Amino acid sequence: MSSTEHTELMSTESFKTKVKNGIKDYFSVDAWKDRFPITRWLPQYKASKGLSDVIAGLTVGLTVIPQGLAYASIAKLPLVYGLYSAFMGSFVYMFLGMSKDITVGPTAIMSLLVGQYGKPIDEYGEVHDPTYAILLAFFCGIFQILMGMTRLGFVTNYISAVVISAFTSVSAINIGFGQIKNILGIRFQSETFVMDFYHLFKHIKETKWPDLVLGISSILFLALMRFGKNKSQARLDKIGKAGPTRVKAPWKALWILGTARNAVLVVIAAGIMFIVEMNGSIGHITLTGNVTSGLPPFRPPNLGAENILKHLNIGLVIIPLIGFLENIAIAKGFARQNGYKVESNQELIALGC
Repeated sequence: MSSTEHTELMSTESFKTKVKNGIKDYFSVDAWKDRFPITRWLPQYKASKGLSDVIAGLTVGLTVIPQGLAYASIAKLPLVYGLYSAFMGSFVYMFLGMSKDITVGPTAIMSLLVGQYGKPIDEYGEVHDPTYAILLAFFCGIFQILMGMTRLGFVTNYISAVVISAFTSVSAINIGFGQIKNILGIRFQSETFVMDFYHLFKHIKETKWPDLVLGISSILFLALMRFGKNKSQARLDKIGKAGPTRVKAPWKALWILGTARNAVLVVIAAGIMFIVEMNGSIGHITLTGNVTSGLPPFRPPNLGAENILKHLNIGLVIIPLIGFLENIAIAKGFARQNGYKVESNQELIALGC
């Protein structure tokens, strides 16, 4: 056997060995545990944490109801879709996600982005056909899964933090300004921030004072409850765990109410609206309207919808990247704070699913 043939034989054997080891590693128990993180943390879960987790779950669940409705409005979708998106992702993330501290659901930035793509179905352009939002979610999920499987999670490391900060700040301004018309109780059709600004002052005389009073009162209530939460937290820290229960109880109650302030506000406001309706004065205040009960039928997305690329456009690329970037930044922040690791590619797969 010549030296050349010997070298080729060794290279072939080396390649076969690498492939064999790669396949062995891919199907190993540890590799599959990494793909389903629940198999690592669940056996180590302590029952003593159960009560705290139940309280946390109830608090987040109550909070996400008004948030889901609000984010659906920002995304220009029927309100019930905000509730759907608030809980479906959490069930999947429980099995595939690596961060124990984040919630998977609608966010202000993602809702704003989704609202930019779609097909309007009302005269004011405030509600889009949910068919295209479902298709957008479907294709974004495939995009994120493929990125995770091909180990492309590192791509987001090259996106400047300054760009992210600027984008977040502008989004906050855009969202905040866009909600002023709802607080004033006026309606108009607009596609850009400049036109929002113009139409807001054009229709300012159409302000519904009951809506304005209720809106400002709600903002003040939320601010007051947040102040109470921070005050009670500081007080509880000062008292300490060893402090008497009768002293801690009222502060703990205030802390819980402050944490669930969004849900508390919704309950109070709904009660007020019920009383107003009983008195026959409901027409003076703008309501969200009917929210469909139950779950929609489970079926595949309508891939035969008209002009999918025209309506979704560049959102098919931008939204999965921004969504992942927003998630991984928060997840890694909590991971550093609480002493555990989050792997970018696994998070991509979790979010995509």
